[in-house]
This record gives sequence, structure tokens and C-alpha cells, in this order.
Amino acid sequence: MNKIESQKISAAHDEFSDKLVSDKINEKTMTEENLNKTMTESSAPVYTRESFFERIKPYHGSFSDESLFKMIVRPFFLLINPVVAWSILIVSFCSVWVIGISLVIAQIFSAPPYLLDTAQLGYIAFGPVVGGLLGCILCGALSDPIARWMTRRNNGVYEPEFRLPLMLLLPIVSTIGYFIFGNAITQGKSPIAAAAMWGLVFVSVQVAAVSTGMFFNAGQRRRTILTEALEVPISLTLSGISASKLSSYP
Repeated sequence: MNKIESQKISAAHDEFSDKLVSDKINEKTMTEENLNKTMTESSAPVYTRESFFERIKPYHGSFSDESLFKMIVRPFFLLINPVVAWSILIVSFCSVWVIGISLVIAQIFSAPPYLLDTAQLGYIAFGPVVGGLLGCILCGALSDPIARWMTRRNNGVYEPEFRLPLMLLLPIVSTIGYFIFGNAITQGKSPIAAAAMWGLVFVSVQVAAVSTGMFFNAGQRRRTILTEALEVPISLTLSGISASKLSSYP
């Protein structure tokens, strides 16, 4: 009796195994058939490249369905964000004195003891050109290595704040540039030295712009363009105020 039951159990087990294998084969076959019948289509619209004359048209229509008033007001609401306000103030205050100096550079160096002509005044502006170029190279050479080093120290986790240590250069180069520039023009020193210090001041602008810009691109990418749009009018407003004060230079 036990032998018969054992045979029945064995037969039932074999039958169940065969059925299970058959079901798996049928399921695999149906899946393959479904995949073969499935056609993947892209949901992105297909755009046709415009001609050259169409691309140079002054007006291309609207690129957004939002109201114009909403788009104009939106950047100002970003000032409520402390990060955005901090970034705008940092870049604006770094830019304002460079713009202010450029507005009164003629009054400073055309008066005694310099008495520079128009061409020589233009040569002085070569200092910020060199300073800006060297500042961009310096920021590019330091920003990524610092971020990679801090990422390794943070167990391989990258944070947008790792772009901000570059700001440590800001008070150093700006303090040296501003104080020596002011001391040089007060004592009537070489205009070449003054132009060099003006270029060093412009390095601080590059440091502020690159560090805050890379921070926003990494952590607040959607707000980057609107933030930069606010930096320009605020910088120009502050430069106008500072220029009115600097214009009283004898």
C-alpha cells in the first residue's frame, strides 16, 4: 500500500513539474510575441530646421503660454529666496566698483599729475581685460579639483556647495586690488600699476561670478537665468550711485 501511494505521489509530482515547465514555456512564448508586436514611438515632437532667413527674423512668436506680466514679475519673487538674494548681492557688489571705476577713470587719469590723452586712457582698460582672462583661467583650474577633493572627503557624494570654497579668494584679491589702486591714484603713482590693480579687482568679479554660477547650475539650475537677469540691473543701479560719489574726486 505504501509503495502504491509512493508511486502515485511521484507521478503527481512529475505531472506538476511538467505542467509548470509547460506554463513557463507558454508564458515566455507569449511575451516574445507581445514584444515583437510592440512598436516603440517617441513622444517628442519632430522639428524641422528653419532656413537661414527664418532664423534671422527679429520675431519668432511666443515660446511660452504664460502671461507677460507673470514672466516679468517672477524674477523679483526670487529675491525672497535667501540663496538667490545672497548670490545677487555678492556678484552685484563685486561688479559695482569695477563699473564705477570705469565711469570715472577719465576724470582720474586726465587730471594732474597724470594728464593722459584719450589713447592712453584706453590703454589703462587693458588691465581689466588681462585680469578677467587670468581670473577665468584661475577659477577653471581650481574649481573642479576642489570639488573633486571635497567629494572624496564626503564619501563620494557631490554637493553643490563644494563650488563655494573658491569664494575664499574673493576678499583676498579684492582687498589687495582696491587698496593698492586707491593708494596709487592718491599718491600719483604709475598708471601701469593702477591698471594692474584694476585688473586684480576684476579677478574678484570672476571669482564671485564663477563660484556662484557653478553653484546655481549644480543645485538651482531652473533659477540660474532669472538670477543672472536680476544681477545686471542691480549692478547698474549700484554703479550709478557709486559713480555719483566717485565723480566728486578732485
